[in-house]
Formats: sequence, C-alpha cells, structure tokens
Amino acid sequence: QLFHIKSYKFGRYLTSSADGTVSTTEFATKENPDAKPDESAQWLLMRSPHGGHFLVSKQNERNLAVSAAAVVPTESSDTTAASSAKDRLSSSFLSLHTSVLSASTTSSVIPSSSNATQVCLQDQNDRTESWNIELVTGELCFMSAPSIQKQMRCDMMGRLTLTSTAKGWEVFRFIESG
Repeated sequence: QLFHIKSYKFGRYLTSSADGTVSTTEFATKENPDAKPDESAQWLLMRSPHGGHFLVSKQNERNLAVSAAAVVPTESSDTTAASSAKDRLSSSFLSLHTSVLSASTTSSVIPSSSNATQVCLQDQNDRTESWNIELVTGELCFMSAPSIQKQMRCDMMGRLTLTSTAKGWEVFRFIESG
C-alpha cells in the first residue's frame, strides 16, 4: 500500500527526486490551492530484516536512508528518547503553533547541526535504511533511525534533519495515497 508522509506541524510532504535527493514539498500553495501530491511523494512501507521498516520511494524504488557519514552516538542519551510515545506526542501537541511560516515550495535536505548525517535514498538494504515507525494515534507517527538513535524532523523552512530532541517537529502523518 502506498502512503504520503506529511509533516504534521508544517504540512509539507516527504518527496524524492530521480537523483536520490530527499526533501519536503508543499504542494498546495496560495497560487495553486488545489495541487495534490504527485508520484514523488508516494512511499511504500516494507518490513526490514534488520527490524523496523524500509520506506521505499515509489518513484525511485530506493529506500529512505541515513547517509553513510552517520556517526554512532555516545552512551549519553537525551531524556526525551526514554520518554513514552504518548508523552512525546503530548509535548509535541503543546508546542504546535497556529501560524506557519511558509518558505519556498521545495526545500533540500541539509545535514544535521550535530554531525554530517543526512537523509537520502539508497538501495543497499542495510541497517541504515531501516526506520522504526512509532504510530502514536491513528496515522500520526515518529520515524526514528535506530542506526544512529535519532528521529527525522521537518522544520518550518521544510528542511529535513535528524534530532534526538523533541520540539514537535518530529510528528509525521501517514496518508493513504489511493
């Protein structure tokens, strides 16, 4: 089954391009309010032999992955990582703002501020391509990369980064694309 993965807070869809770039795109804009997500925003959810799931781009038939430049985290961990999904979702909802700052309609992936880790497409079928999908309520979820123990997030400018802190930007919505 195909899904669209949409940032809950900023309404931007996770997309992929032919060159393997992963970004977020705002399809419906003031200029074109009825625009619908295209094939670049369609993802297939498949079980990973490493645990968790592969998120496979329909357009490229490649997996969403953490780049090979990933640094394994140290033993010190954020208290947020130990909190329950319900607690994290509650804190995420508390931090939601009613106004959204819109930037350009497409924004590229940038490295996380803590290291050179980034999200991209790969087809090695290894652990860096496995994601833990933690469904919280209905279709709302957190997506975390167990290989580096961080969650994917979308900021107000549409940039994808990986983080171990919860600011409400880590909540995504799985939407059936049928």
